[in-house]
Amino acid sequence: GYKRKTHGLTNSVEYVAWQHMIRRCNVPTMPNFRIYGGRGIKVCDRWMGEDGFINFLNDMGKRPEKGYSLDRIDNDKGYYPDNCRWANRQIQSINQSVRLGSSSGVRGVSYHKTSGKWYAQIGINHKKVSLGYYVNIDDAISARKAAEEKYFKPILDKA
Repeated sequence: GYKRKTHGLTNSVEYVAWQHMIRRCNVPTMPNFRIYGGRGIKVCDRWMGEDGFINFLNDMGKRPEKGYSLDRIDNDKGYYPDNCRWANRQIQSINQSVRLGSSSGVRGVSYHKTSGKWYAQIGINHKKVSLGYYVNIDDAISARKAAEEKYFKPILDKA
């Protein structure tokens, strides 16, 4: 019979990162699919299939240390060797379009379980400013985008 090839690394942080990368790009029921696979972010063929994990590990190497996670250099491009790196939180927060673990896939928008609504907020001068609660996720995202335009654009235009 067919025996699965094993590498003994299914519990490693690298394997978990690889598995999550594939799921958020290929499994529509995953919470973040909408902003990965749902907007065309793909995993390269080399990192898919039977040897996908071994190829991923050979290309990326082991995670350098705790606090590092898989990061795409260009958030509008897919997962492939030249667009991926292990990055610490500081690098990711500058590069990030979305907070890790975000339920909405949009920075500053999250699902509020007790109210059953989407909550939008923005950080201005190290203070969190509420943008309100919304029944519809798209309304919460629109509120966040409008706030970014209002508060961040003038700062970026001066830079």
